[in-house]
Amino acid sequence: MKDYSQHSESNLFELFVNEQKQKAEIFTEIYNRFSVPIYNYCYHILGNASDANDATQETFIKFYQHKEFQSTVSLKGYLYKIARNECTRVIRKSIDRVQINEDDLETFEMSLENKELSQIINQAIEKLPFSLKEVFILKFVQGMNYEEISSITMLNNSTIRTKVYRAILKMQEMLKPHYIENIKEQNK
Repeated sequence: MKDYSQHSESNLFELFVNEQKQKAEIFTEIYNRFSVPIYNYCYHILGNASDANDATQETFIKFYQHKEFQSTVSLKGYLYKIARNECTRVIRKSIDRVQINEDDLETFEMSLENKELSQIINQAIEKLPFSLKEVFILKFVQGMNYEEISSITMLNNSTIRTKVYRAILKMQEMLKPHYIENIKEQNK
């Protein structure tokens, strides 16, 4: 069994596309490198571990079974694009089954503890519209640059920058009441 761990992302992608005899071994390396970030992306988009697991599995199954790859797409971008489509499929499927009511969303208190703050931020992210949530997660959770986000979302850089800006404004708007409440608690 050949070790593919030292290969670059682009070289690994090229080998996967062209080397049919070692396809399974190369795929294992791709899976090892990208399964956790893809899962994290799916989890942040879907907000559910089970759905994220399913979307991650489907992403790699579809990647493995795909026959024709575009040479201009990066491996990372290609995987995220498949994951994005899987998340969209899961969301559409769940919307068909369940009607979401904003009144059903939990409310919570502001705290200085990191765990509670993390929960507050995650809930705010969950409330973002999908188009803003996606770019926010790709930029700030996954740490991608605008070009990488563009290759996944098929949006131009200026549109992405605008969506990131709007997502930040929405997040500030949603988090402001918690921040003010925390200041009041500290001043007591």
